This record gives sequence, structure tokens and C-alpha cells, in this order.
Amino acid sequence: MPDQKVETAAGSPLRSAAGSSVALSSLPSVGSSTVPSAEAAVESLVESVVQPGRRRGPVKFIVNPASAHGRTEKDWPKIAAILERLGVPLEASFTRGPGDGIALARQAAYDGYWLVVGVGGDGTTNEIVNGLMEYRAEPSVAGRRPGLDQAAPVLPAVGVIPVGTGNDLARSLYIPRKYEDACRRIAEGQTVFVDLGRMVYRAGNQERSRYFINEASTGFSSEVADRTNRMPKVMRGTLTYLISVFITLAAFRNQRVEVKIDDQTYQRRVNSIVVANGNYFGGGMFVAPNAQADDGLFDCVVLGDFSTPELVVNFPRIYRGTHLTHPKVEVLRGKRVEVISPDRTILQADGEILGGGPIVFTLVPHALEMVV
Repeated sequence: MPDQKVETAAGSPLRSAAGSSVALSSLPSVGSSTVPSAEAAVESLVESVVQPGRRRGPVKFIVNPASAHGRTEKDWPKIAAILERLGVPLEASFTRGPGDGIALARQAAYDGYWLVVGVGGDGTTNEIVNGLMEYRAEPSVAGRRPGLDQAAPVLPAVGVIPVGTGNDLARSLYIPRKYEDACRRIAEGQTVFVDLGRMVYRAGNQERSRYFINEASTGFSSEVADRTNRMPKVMRGTLTYLISVFITLAAFRNQRVEVKIDDQTYQRRVNSIVVANGNYFGGGMFVAPNAQADDGLFDCVVLGDFSTPELVVNFPRIYRGTHLTHPKVEVLRGKRVEVISPDRTILQADGEILGGGPIVFTLVPHALEMVV
């Protein structure tokens, strides 16, 4: 086992960090309770997004030992050995429960790490992103970060070694799921800028906000995610997701919604609404084939008023990405999406269940530097 510091917590070109363009498609395959307005928060962030050409430095690994039914804990020594062979310095912290990734990422930003790498699933990366954005939002934070005197803080870049059950972000960003290859990407350090989504939603009686990097959804898809997350840990994975789909089919009723995309308003009865920054969700569903993580727009995929038999027949098409030609499927593109419904709604983002509606999604362009 290599020596390491260990802590625990209580098609459009992407802009590279060197200033050149990197086409994502050309890469090798593989919450607070006090919420400002979405528009004001996004304006503040856009004014100080990370800039290209900054120095390299220490790397922090945030490891979720519970991801993939505990496989991450077993595989971490193997991953650490690969990183050591590649000359990557190891400083690792391990999460113990929900929210730890947020706290650890925020602290890593304070400590001056240039790169924070999530070792786990999509939920681990989501927490890292939210920790960094919390750090970004704190007043006078630049003056407290070692060695920096900029008016606005430079966020660490984010890397991923996917060990989760879904790994949809890795699919969307062409990050290899084989450990050796993913570690090599970390060692090489090629970075691109990607957009983020910011959500304002209800959790109980409170308004909350959170960021997502890959996708968020409401409707049937989020009901399935909620059921899947409540399944026994030994029953996670694609097969479990499909079991949850068919159990949910028995009780789910399509929902009445008003969807506002920028300055357009649509009244629909829908099965699901997926607000996509990346291409994949649900453990490999190619739900938004044309989404680009750096184009400054959401692809809002609306699965319309499908009957249960129609959904069962067409469900495999979502995995192939051929569902967009179905007459009950729409793709609406924009920078701001608002979903209002008189029916009960569940919001999920990057596989995590957060709350309910009404929900406002606002795109933050080129807000995050990522190793790909």
C-alpha cells in the first residue's frame, strides 16, 4: 500500500485549460436554506469562472468507500497503487456519510489543491462540485486561500475515477471506467471547461439550492431513482434499476406540468422531464444524445403522455438514443427551465433525491474545469 495522507470528515469544442479547443467527441471512448435568486447567483458566478493557464499543484482524492456496494473500499488500494506507479502524489480523504464530500471538497479548495478527484459514483462527484461552489460563494474567500490574491478565487479542477453503479457522468464526458485508464487521465491532467446547472427547489417547507453537473429530472424517472435508492444495497445496479422501473409502472400516473424554457411556456401531461447537461442517466440510458456539456444550453428532454404499454415498448429505445424520433418525445433547449405542477413531484440530480417542486434550473456556463 503506497504512503498517503488520510483524513475523514465528521460535438462543440470544449475550452481547454491551456486555451486551446478540445472536442469532447474526439476524446477516446471508454444545499443551503437561504437562497438568492437563481439569476443573481448565476451572474455572480459567470463574472468569475475559472480561467485557463493556471499552475498545477497538489491533488486531493475524495474516496467514497461505500459506493458500488462497498467495492470502492476494497478496490482503493489497487487504484492507489496505479496512481503511485504513474507518479501521482496521493493525499486521500474518506467520506463517512452523506454531505461529507461537500465538506471535504470545500476544505480542499481552502487548502490550495489544484485538483480534487472523486473516487466513487456520480453522487460523490456531485458532492464535490457542490463543495467547490460553496467555497466559491463564501465572501472574501480569495484572501484566505494560500498564495492567491485574485479578487475572485480560482476553483480547483475536478477529476473522476468512476467506481459507482451508474457512472453516467463518466459516459457523458468520455472518462474511461477502467481503473488503469482513468488513473492515466488524472496523471496526464488534460482539462476542459464544462457548464453546470443550478437548481432552486423545495425541501419540506424550505427553499433550497444545489448544483448538478450531468443531469436532473422529475416525473417517472425520479420516482424510479427514489425507489432504486431505497432498495437494499446488495441489490443496486442496472438490473435493480430495471426492477424499480417495472414496480413503479404499476402505480405511477403521468403528471400535469407547466414548463417554461427561457421565454416560452408549454402546458403538458408528461411521464418525465430530464434537464440534461450530459448525455446519459439512469445507469446507461442515452437520454440526451445531442447534449453538449459546454454549449451553454440545457437539453430538456420531455417524455410525454405515454401509456404504460407504450412506455414498456419504447423503453429500450432510450438506451439506444433512438427515442427522440417518437412523436411523444420533445427536446427543448434553453438556459433556464422552470417546472411547475399541481401534482406531487420528486427532484433527482446526478442520481441523488433532493426534494420537490416548483423547480427552477439555471445554466452556469463554463463554470467548472474538469480532467478528461
